[in-house]
Amino acid sequence: NQSNQSNQFNRINRFNFISKQFYSNNSNNTDICIIGGGGIGSSIAYFLSKRLGPTYSINVIEKDFTYSKASTSLSAGSIRHQFSTAENIQMSLFGSQFLREVGSFLSIENIDTQEEIAKSINFKEGGYLFLASTNEGIQVLKQNNMIQRNLAAQIDLIEPQILQNKFPWLNTNDLALGSLGISGEGF
Repeated sequence: NQSNQSNQFNRINRFNFISKQFYSNNSNNTDICIIGGGGIGSSIAYFLSKRLGPTYSINVIEKDFTYSKASTSLSAGSIRHQFSTAENIQMSLFGSQFLREVGSFLSIENIDTQEEIAKSINFKEGGYLFLASTNEGIQVLKQNNMIQRNLAAQIDLIEPQILQNKFPWLNTNDLALGSLGISGEGF
């Protein structure tokens, strides 16, 4: 009923949450409500809006209307492709590609080109380095690498001498193998 909806809206506003509407034919109703505008909530809203179009109203409830204090923007989060399951690797590969091409999906006020938008998100592809010092660890890195490379993740296995040359600060005396993300991994 109308009075119940009004009470719920007031309760949300009392806690200083705002609602970002992606699509709506009627501002009093919503078909899909997503709580939290961090990376996951915003991503869900974005892809649902692209898939469902303007026939559904999608709202994101986020307490910070600038999104500068949303969970993802405050995290020390990063993206990597070095997982042991195909699903995680594929999701991460998609995430890296999305970040590289973000300018073709999203727009930012006062930024004109796709390249400027991509640059503005400041995605740094530095790679992840995983290390093994036991035979068991070597086998894990090799098994994972096979899955990763089959899915087109650019991950190199590196012997200790090459690790020492590439990372002179790294003590490689007890290392047997390294696994380094060459592209798409970073923060």
